[in-house]
Amino acid sequence: MDGHELRRTLAVHDRIARIYQDDRFPAGYRGAGDLRMFAITVVWVAGIERLASNGDVWPRVYEILGLNDWRFWRLIEQDVPRYEPPGDLLYGRQCEAPMIRKPGLCGKRGCTWFRVTDPSDGTWRIASYCTRHEALAAQVHAAQIRQAKAGGVPEPFPNAGGLLPSYFGWDWPKSYAIAKPGWKPPAAGIRADDWPALAKVAEMAPPTLSVLAGEREGEAAPRPSGLPSLRLLT
Repeated sequence: MDGHELRRTLAVHDRIARIYQDDRFPAGYRGAGDLRMFAITVVWVAGIERLASNGDVWPRVYEILGLNDWRFWRLIEQDVPRYEPPGDLLYGRQCEAPMIRKPGLCGKRGCTWFRVTDPSDGTWRIASYCTRHEALAAQVHAAQIRQAKAGGVPEPFPNAGGLLPSYFGWDWPKSYAIAKPGWKPPAAGIRADDWPALAKVAEMAPPTLSVLAGEREGEAAPRPSGLPSLRLLT
């Protein structure tokens, strides 16, 4: 191994170490698998195994992780850049109506739920009210409808997803749209490292792995059979 390959190998090991330490990666869901291990496997296969082979890395990634087409796109779906509200959307939410005779909130089990948006930054949460406070819920909900019709509420910064573009390149906007139809790129960009709320690893060096799609550079295939190959940039 010459000095250039040694430096590339060390760089790959450093990137894998950063993925291990990056606490923004979510746990697997819906049987789709672990996004962290997916990122590590792609970086390893593209940067280490392919140093001695010119073959396509995706079949090898599939083999190591036991992927099929459905699981592959569910992994990508986990990383779609998006805003997620705090807490579970509906489960176990309590009525938030203020009490009159004592300080604090009602706290009874909610039966009415709707979205409440902060007009200053566009972030939103799910409000919950019980049957006793249906009138208050109706007032708050009506105010939210008027606010939505008036417009002018900014797009919230994404606070979930966007991790894979921090470690290797691809045509991520097209890939995310395949994984989650109807998705649109956020104005803040698709890399979690570029978002103010998730700048925990901003010191990370720019990635040196780039993914080229199919036979035409920069296109993501609609099915894994046409997935792009990865290229280690020098």
